[in-house]
Amino acid sequence: MRILLLLARFFPAGQTTHVVDLARALARLGHDVTLLNTIPTNYLQVNRAEHLQDLETAGVRVILAPAAGIDPDSVLRDGPHPEVVHAHSTLDFALAASLSARIGVPYVLTAHGLGISGIVAGQYLAGAATVIAVGRRVAEEVSTMTPRVVVIENGVDTERFRPPEPGRGASSDMAGTNPLAILYAGRLGPQRLTPFRALASAACLLAQRRAVRLTVLAMSVPPLGEPLDGTLKAVLDFRGWLADPSPVFREVDVVVGSGRVIREGLASGKPCLLLGSAYRGLVSPASLNPALGHDFSGTAPSRPPPDGKCILDDLDRLAEDLGLRQRLAENGRDYALAHLGLERMALLTVGVYANSRRTFTAARLGPSG
Repeated sequence: MRILLLLARFFPAGQTTHVVDLARALARLGHDVTLLNTIPTNYLQVNRAEHLQDLETAGVRVILAPAAGIDPDSVLRDGPHPEVVHAHSTLDFALAASLSARIGVPYVLTAHGLGISGIVAGQYLAGAATVIAVGRRVAEEVSTMTPRVVVIENGVDTERFRPPEPGRGASSDMAGTNPLAILYAGRLGPQRLTPFRALASAACLLAQRRAVRLTVLAMSVPPLGEPLDGTLKAVLDFRGWLADPSPVFREVDVVVGSGRVIREGLASGKPCLLLGSAYRGLVSPASLNPALGHDFSGTAPSRPPPDGKCILDDLDRLAEDLGLRQRLAENGRDYALAHLGLERMALLTVGVYANSRRTFTAARLGPSG
């Protein structure tokens, strides 16, 4: 199938990883995939060169929009037309609808978060052949705009995100002579500042009793206020925002974050602490149920703001109980292989494309077709 994916920017967010991984996985399945980077400026483009190399290696054709903006005719001029257009950013919804009307193929949209139905782009949800929601709560919201909604959760490349080879990676011991290596990954905007401060406080308190390293994958580490800023310097390992963070996941003992980060942590065979705007504690693979879906959003309106003591208690448990860490690591990896894989996501998406093409053609032919 010839597939055109639209990506506004290589923005530092899970949405970018989702689109790049989907393109790679679709190409790996044998489809003809083109990715159109629709925003021409360098503003908010992060790790674009690395992503482009990754896509090229996978056999994905990439078109960079010209500085003057996109001329739909130029997009369609070379080679056969796509058989489906798929957009992920609200910035691209109008273009997806325009290309669909121009060449007579369906367009599919993916809703990556809550709040999408309340913005101007919501009108394009109603016109899409199918809207893919990355979770059940998102699907419930989108269903107020269109009945053509399916849930396909984020998938993780379990070949990239994998446990370290035996004898390599982090190896904290019961006596505390090796650092407990903690990884926080995610954006650190205003809504995440209080939760991250709680994590940093917990890491610094734990460091008074044992060696600790807090590795952070983010665009920057904002000031947290004294005396925490001064104390944090002794344990902080800031790596920036990486196109492929999987090697860092293999280096650590514990993964902290929300959303895609938890999926990547489970796939990497690491115990995970679910920390978003709320703290939801240790992720137990045994308590997960694929039939109910997976909510790793890190939001819980009924919970109080994240508390450093709760995080510290869980870090203490993981630091002291190596057996618990090993069980969570093995169970998390097994669960990710069974339920959270990238290929599964890509196959389900191809099914959406095929069904969208059938219903789109039937609608164009009408009852007498």
